Amino acid sequence: MKLYRVTGEKKYLDLAKFFLDVRGPQGNSYNQADKKVTDQHEAEGHAVRAAYMYTGMADVAALTGDKRYLDAIDDIWRDVVFSKLYITGGIGGYG
Repeated sequence: MKLYRVTGEKKYLDLAKFFLDVRGPQGNSYNQADKKVTDQHEAEGHAVRAAYMYTGMADVAALTGDKRYLDAIDDIWRDVVFSKLYITGGIGGYG
């Protein structure tokens, strides 16, 4: 997504979306690969890895308007904010 934002070349947006679209369902929830990204509606797994993936999903959703991405990332956002966010702003485990 950063390459797309810097260059404006659509091929980089398409590549970022491709990398997201090929995830799941053969993996596991720890690395957010147990479902297609558009079928994920709850934050789970490794918090740092998840945050990077969710950032990419949000960028793809915002720049393409893909309703499946918008629905998934909106649900994940609500799940994080209303059930997994610590008062400190952290979203990961503590030990």
